[in-house]
Amino acid sequence: MIHFHYLEKGQILRFEKATQITLLSGEVWITRENDLKDHVLQASEKINNPASSLMLVEALENSNLLYSAQELDLSLEPQAGTRDISEEAEAFVSKAWSLNSARVAGDQEQF
Repeated sequence: MIHFHYLEKGQILRFEKATQITLLSGEVWITRENDLKDHVLQASEKINNPASSLMLVEALENSNLLYSAQELDLSLEPQAGTRDISEEAEAFVSKAWSLNSARVAGDQEQF
């Protein structure tokens, strides 16, 4: 199931078993258990996470993200809410990736 989540700047989400995060807008910082590298995602970027690995996501600016997860710990941000938008999210992500792919292809043509 795919979920949508809005994060205000500075809010943190703790994922226990997230499988994939796709950032729709904004910018987030991600740190994962057993990963020596931190990650900064910008709009249209995504990251996969091992099923049993802890992952923290902090909004560097107001951000919208989609995640596919079995378990999400909202204890760090009790006011944050989620809702199931699987069908709408899949259509949106598909369109966003198509537009992003077209933009990247156009950028490559300039070189």
